[in-house]
Amino acid sequence: MKILQLSTLKQSLGKIHLKNFVHNPLKTKNEKYMQEGYYKISAAMSRPVSYIVDLTKDADMQRFMFLESMKKHLIRPVQNMSGLESEYAAKIYSKVTEPLAQHFSVVKRTNDSLETVSKIFDLAHDEKSLDFVQSVQYEVLDGSADSAKLIIDMLSSKNRADYIENLDRYVSYLKLNSKDADAITKLDRLIQTGKYNQTEYDNRLSVKNLMKNHAIKTFMSDKAADLEGNFSQDSERILKLLVTNYTRDKQAIQPEVQQQIIDIYKTSDEKNSELRTAILNQFKYRKLQEQENSLEEIKRLFNRIDENEDVRKFIQKVISKGMKVHSVAELNHILDITPLKKATVFFNNTKRIISISAGEERAKALKDEIENPFFVPQHKIKHTGIYSGEPNLGFISKMLKMVENEINKFRYRRMIKNQVINTTLTPAADIKTDGSKIKFRRLKPSTIEYKIRLSEDVNNVIKNMLSAKTYEKQYENYTQNATGMRLKLLPDIFSAISKEASEARKQGKPVSVKRQNALVLYKKINDRNRKMIRYMLKQTNKDGSKTFSLKNIIRTIDEIETEIATRRKADKNFKYSDTKLIYAGKYASMVSKYGKLGRNNPG
Repeated sequence: MKILQLSTLKQSLGKIHLKNFVHNPLKTKNEKYMQEGYYKISAAMSRPVSYIVDLTKDADMQRFMFLESMKKHLIRPVQNMSGLESEYAAKIYSKVTEPLAQHFSVVKRTNDSLETVSKIFDLAHDEKSLDFVQSVQYEVLDGSADSAKLIIDMLSSKNRADYIENLDRYVSYLKLNSKDADAITKLDRLIQTGKYNQTEYDNRLSVKNLMKNHAIKTFMSDKAADLEGNFSQDSERILKLLVTNYTRDKQAIQPEVQQQIIDIYKTSDEKNSELRTAILNQFKYRKLQEQENSLEEIKRLFNRIDENEDVRKFIQKVISKGMKVHSVAELNHILDITPLKKATVFFNNTKRIISISAGEERAKALKDEIENPFFVPQHKIKHTGIYSGEPNLGFISKMLKMVENEINKFRYRRMIKNQVINTTLTPAADIKTDGSKIKFRRLKPSTIEYKIRLSEDVNNVIKNMLSAKTYEKQYENYTQNATGMRLKLLPDIFSAISKEASEARKQGKPVSVKRQNALVLYKKINDRNRKMIRYMLKQTNKDGSKTFSLKNIIRTIDEIETEIATRRKADKNFKYSDTKLIYAGKYASMVSKYGKLGRNNPG
């Protein structure tokens, strides 16, 4: 029998770790190992020992161990190879004259016949393609029974070079479709027609993994398609927090609650997820029935932050500086009644007012006392444990507080002054630009007068329509957000509210719409949606009743804006003009369904 020389053995040991052999590479031990190896391989291949000796006569230890690896990993569950398998073992051995680590890996991780392994080595004939096979086995298929066919189909495909070079692009598709016998045929077709979308399959795989979370699987398993269409790491984090905090009671997951979670999930992105996460962590789970931290209130707060920079800045301070607010509903109420620019500048004063006052006294203080660093309420709040009297400050502390307050007054006055100046600037259409920057010019004093007159006109409308209490709370919001198109629709909004309330009373139903709600719709009006809002405010049914309630109108606009935000997130080339097209399409569909405005409601 041929015995390998020790020098050859030492040379081969540098190529691969032989765990059954290298601990003590003495010549006598090596010879014994080799002799036993011949007999084992001979028995497994059902061939004489002389055949094995002759087959391996020119082999170094690396090749000998490669032949043995086929015996170890490719004859289970039977003890011996068939004659055909034995032939393929010899064929593979003869073909692979310098086995690499990848060759051993392919043999070890392929649960299929040696004929199949031979096909893989026919197609993967260089180190790069072998690396590809190994990557598919480890990263995609984990040695599953279907791995060999998938690998052979990819290496035989006309897209072979693309698969080898850009495997990462197809990993999610392969993981999702590895058990489909026609997976690569379908993938080739998708690539040929230009319909392959890596993001789509990445999202599907991410959501599939997301469903391993017990709570999400329990409450959101039927919403997988919605989750896939808007998946990102940011939205995933928000979803986990929402489900954890708001689905402890299995009765709570009704379709409307699921939809609220989906709406919040869809609008969560890199820009807003950090603040949203902080809010959800601060306001932990409470029963939905209490409506203190309900999903409706959460959604309302998140929408306000996204739409209004002043709200975002104020909420960031609320979170970072630990304002004593006990629920999202309370926070929304504070936003309803507080002049936010001023409250953000005088934040310590605002924080003090909220900490030591409540009810009407707090509401009045947030309007009139924000610039007062020493505000003291007439009634103390027992549940906070804060004494409502004059704080016991020393002389120096009081002086420092006064100095800080005076500085804030200066900052606020300058901010308001700059805001007024900015409103008097507009792009100068007759001035040529360099294509990257727009030059501005100051408008005539008449424009400033127009702004003042516009605010006065809005004030006249709301003063006649709102109660004194509501007027005091909302005056600043109405005038700060005043535009010509909003002013034109303001009487229509109040008229629609009156008519809706009147219809409810005639039918003996509770009046759900209030004049305070007008501000919500008023602030949503812009050049994209004003035509649709006007239509919905004026449209009536054949019996003269209103077709759209105020809540219907607000919900419709919110849904369209959510759709626009989703499309903008998915399409980097999405333009402002595209939003107008979306609104135009929705408006045309609405007119087609409900008809044009009648003579009594001229358009």
